[in-house]
Amino acid sequence: MTDEQLEKLRFPIGKYAPGDDIGMDDVQQWVADIGNLPDQLIKVLEGTKGSDLDNTYRQGSWTARQVIHHMADSHINAYSRMKRTLTEDLPTILPYDEGEWAKLPDVSTVSVDVSVSMLQGIHQRLYTTINDLSISQLSRKYKHADFDKPESMAHLIGMYAWHGRHHIGHLKLAFGK
Repeated sequence: MTDEQLEKLRFPIGKYAPGDDIGMDDVQQWVADIGNLPDQLIKVLEGTKGSDLDNTYRQGSWTARQVIHHMADSHINAYSRMKRTLTEDLPTILPYDEGEWAKLPDVSTVSVDVSVSMLQGIHQRLYTTINDLSISQLSRKYKHADFDKPESMAHLIGMYAWHGRHHIGHLKLAFGK
């Protein structure tokens, strides 16, 4: 497998690259993507069997089961990060070891239906929180502990919209869709 083919499997929709000039059209599309993610996940799961959840999207990658549980874990963090960015002055967002989270027993033993339900609930709250933000709110900044440059709320919304589409792409690969 070439490096280019491997990169396409790792990043089926490409890497997140919002550019420096994020506009309201971008934000509106990202908010819609966030609102639609649970339905997209349910759609990609249609017709799958329990054993399909052990499929991977490339050799050495997470299983579909791990991806689905990771999406719930990550988007719970997204919700918290966005609420903090909207209510605190330049909050520092802490990282977490997503690889280690994917190894915890809840990932291998709890039904993915639980994470799908979690995503439905968290995305309803998240969508409601971010749907009608003002320019001022979209300009609010946060700082990720691993990076020097503060980023905007608009950037954070875009990142999580991309993150959902990114993992839907992984699941489609894992399920051969």
